[in-house]
Amino acid sequence: MDIYAQVTSPTQSLLDTPLLGRFCDNSLSHLPKLVISTSNILVLDFYSDDKTTDAGFNGSFTFIDASVYAIGTQTDPHICNYTINGVRKPSGYIVSPTYPGFYPDRLHCNYLLQGAPGQRIHIKFIDFSLYHGGDYCPFDYVKVRDGRDRSAAVIGTFCGSYRNVEFFSSHEFLYIEFVTSSGRVDLESTTLDNNVDFAFDRKGFNISYQFSSAFVNLDDMNEGHIQHMVGTECDVKIVSKKGSNGTVKSPGYPRDYPINVTCRYILDGMSNPYYSEKVMVAFTDFELSGSMSSEAETSCTRGHLLVEGQKDNNGSEHFCGTLFPPNLHSKDSRMVLTLDTHGAYAKRGFSANFEFIIDCGIPGDQPDPNQCIFVYDSKNKKKFGAFNSPRHSWSSPKCQQCNYIFRPEATEKLLISFDTFSLGSYNSSCLNTDYLEIYVGTGKSRRLLNRYCGQRYPAPIIGQQNMEIVYHAQDKGGNSKFQAHFEYLKDNQMHSHCGRSIISSGGGGILKSPGSPAKYTNRVYCKWTIRAKRKSNKIMVHFYMFRLEGRTSGIGWVGAGIGCQDAVMKLHNGSSSPPLELCGTLNDKTTFLSQDDTMELEFLTSGKSLGGKGFEISWTEVHSDSGGTCYGFMCSKNRYCIGADMKCNKMKNCGGGDNSDETTGCIPETEEQASSSGPAVGKFEILHIAIGASISSFFCIILVICGLYHRRKFRPDRKPPANDHVEVRYVAAASSCNTTDRLLTMDQNDGRTTIVTSPHQTPSHTTNQISKSSNSGTPGTPVNPGTPVQGGTPNQTPNFSNANRTSNRAPRIQKVSIV
Repeated sequence: MDIYAQVTSPTQSLLDTPLLGRFCDNSLSHLPKLVISTSNILVLDFYSDDKTTDAGFNGSFTFIDASVYAIGTQTDPHICNYTINGVRKPSGYIVSPTYPGFYPDRLHCNYLLQGAPGQRIHIKFIDFSLYHGGDYCPFDYVKVRDGRDRSAAVIGTFCGSYRNVEFFSSHEFLYIEFVTSSGRVDLESTTLDNNVDFAFDRKGFNISYQFSSAFVNLDDMNEGHIQHMVGTECDVKIVSKKGSNGTVKSPGYPRDYPINVTCRYILDGMSNPYYSEKVMVAFTDFELSGSMSSEAETSCTRGHLLVEGQKDNNGSEHFCGTLFPPNLHSKDSRMVLTLDTHGAYAKRGFSANFEFIIDCGIPGDQPDPNQCIFVYDSKNKKKFGAFNSPRHSWSSPKCQQCNYIFRPEATEKLLISFDTFSLGSYNSSCLNTDYLEIYVGTGKSRRLLNRYCGQRYPAPIIGQQNMEIVYHAQDKGGNSKFQAHFEYLKDNQMHSHCGRSIISSGGGGILKSPGSPAKYTNRVYCKWTIRAKRKSNKIMVHFYMFRLEGRTSGIGWVGAGIGCQDAVMKLHNGSSSPPLELCGTLNDKTTFLSQDDTMELEFLTSGKSLGGKGFEISWTEVHSDSGGTCYGFMCSKNRYCIGADMKCNKMKNCGGGDNSDETTGCIPETEEQASSSGPAVGKFEILHIAIGASISSFFCIILVICGLYHRRKFRPDRKPPANDHVEVRYVAAASSCNTTDRLLTMDQNDGRTTIVTSPHQTPSHTTNQISKSSNSGTPGTPVNPGTPVQGGTPNQTPNFSNANRTSNRAPRIQKVSIV
């Protein structure tokens, strides 16, 4: 069966008439559901051969009113062109030639809607169903233009299915073009047959139209950078041309805005790999219906201004009433303001200034949008977050120096750690390259802590006061970048009950990582401040065991290594030079000597630290020379003068490569004795014990003689029994196994005085006397390490300082028995 729906005359030859379609087979799915002719004639041609019989077909027909298709004035009876005059017919419908029937192929219809000057035209897709052959509508389509002919701006090209879609002309003309073709194929189907032509419901369209001068007047909405978006009633788009600014107003401002309209203001800043902008909006007038009072949550239901894309609001925010909205800043390059007056009362509306400012791509509070300064204040409830390098620093002078200010509360600690870091090329002074500076404090009173560049990760940073980080861009390559995290932590969120302030008594001690020998944990902060007894003395530290996360390229400044990203040991002295940052693994010969009488050590781990074995460090006070005389022990190789009790204590107190304090004058002992009896006794201890024993014996003999004299003087008449006698016996023993014996122990005081005590007496010490132990301490005053020493400095003759010290070694024990 052949169907002809475009026959215009009964005598018209079918050979010259377009064929709607040829149909066979037994499936109704291949037939159009409804066929409507373009005129008062419809032809169906049925053909059968002489070989086959079948059931045939059965259908129905009806005649319908053709006035529905009398859309307007037809310019040519044989061409599908219509003109609709808004003065004669201010509203109505435009339907496709065979709507809602199956539209034919090779149609080309044009509809010109023409209103009076000052009028605008509104159209709405009541029903729309065209074959959808692809995103660009390659087969059938309706094209709507904002003007009087095909040269006008295109509002849109449509195919497929739509319903209740609305468009507005900018002026009194609107041009609609309807085109169909043939040879449709389903590009998503594996079989490309012609059945696809009839498988889709190709019923065309029904579009309503209305001419009116009551629509929003666009004369005051096309100024400068503000451009009306074609097809909308009052939507505008403001596109920056790099640093653009201007004023945006409600429709008709300062007159009352029209009601029952929705107008969008889309502000788009530049955004490309070379330059990015943000949007800033400040209101100069604001009057809408409704109220922003807190009593009614639905107070903005009768009209409002909706703001989308704010930096500090992930969703959207409504404003109404007479209170001015705050200054608005976008979180990226776009901000959208939507004025909705449906159900509102007529009011004056709003006026606002807009400005596109450069976007450095840094999160945080930016007090001045024109400066690259970002503030992270704990009082704003932001207890953690991220910050990063500016995105386009090399192309924008504004982003070539950025300041990051951190403000913890009085009861908090600030912890900063870096996730990525690559700033230019590395050199020791960070000259002629991008670099980062860390300051304690802010403004003019700030103090520089350190400077970083290259690929050397900054160590974790901690502080209890305001801190500032400053980024400087000098490398024109634009490849510099860093990203870091910050945390504001309470005392119970960080392990800081370690470290102490140590006032040396002339000897030394041991420092261990928290939890040793177990692994240290994350968020640990320990600080030890060790101060020598005399100003002229120095402090030496010796790393017996040191294993932290990270890696440094040798001792001193980190070069191309990854740095101390998650764990660090910082060594300070009193100078203004940055602290020495140590991590990774150090050998057991590593020693450092302070530049003055103070050494400060800080151990810090980040929140991402996975833990490590930790460290064990000994410290020793090195005495300055006093006329070339050492009153303690002079190290044979490094020529350090250390306290006498630092000798033979099974610790290397002479520095790397010098074991003379453990080999000179120390009594050899077996491994069993070494583990049970403690350190060996040296020459000085033997001399002191001998002197003490002699003095004790002398006083005991004098005491016995005085007793005998007193007895004989006051009892002369009494003769002593034959067996009455006095025996004084002195025995020097190696241990105190007899608890009834009187035990004499010694303590060196200033190197000259001997103190005699019993086992139940405790020598009195001054508050600055500290015995060598493995206890950790409490934080003290910050200082800095000096020049790293490998094996010490020869030809040095330090002066041994007088030290009040109590020895922990096993002393010689004297036995005195009086019979």
